[in-house]
Amino acid sequence: MNDRYGRKIGFLRLLLADIYDLFGCYSAYKNVRWEEAKRLVFICKGNICRSAYAEARANQLMLHATSAGLGAIKNGPADPYAIKVAAQRNVNLNLHQTTPVSDFKKKDGDIFICMEPLQALFIRNRIDSNPKQQVTLLGLWSNERRPYLQDPYGLSDGYWTTCLDIIDSAVENIAHMAPKTPK
Repeated sequence: MNDRYGRKIGFLRLLLADIYDLFGCYSAYKNVRWEEAKRLVFICKGNICRSAYAEARANQLMLHATSAGLGAIKNGPADPYAIKVAAQRNVNLNLHQTTPVSDFKKKDGDIFICMEPLQALFIRNRIDSNPKQQVTLLGLWSNERRPYLQDPYGLSDGYWTTCLDIIDSAVENIAHMAPKTPK
């Protein structure tokens, strides 16, 4: 349970998100116009693990990406354990600096890619229905669909592996749909 879902509450939140998805509650998050993407904006809570890693992976794949956190402090580092496990996957988080969503400068062409449904709802309400900005859930694009992706902070090594595998899968799938950064 812990290695697959992080903890019991992570499993229950995923189960609830799967039910919402089954009833079409996330259909708006699936209708992404990837060809219009000018920048991918990965969102999580603290911007120290999931979104930081997703940003770095996307940039490795030549996608224009950044990240922010709903509860992030300004200019903090990535979590030390996130730096360690990312390095094992050849992803460098050493230079990452956290960005609070409240300080984030939105642009037309942004696609906000959230880790959890409540984060996506918050961002949808914040972009004021700007048709040139879109919101989705990262886990909807992974090979193992996860509309809710539990935060790995402080959790087992096994769950870190699961979480980063899901992020890698989703970012790689997105890379086939979104425009690459010009060289």
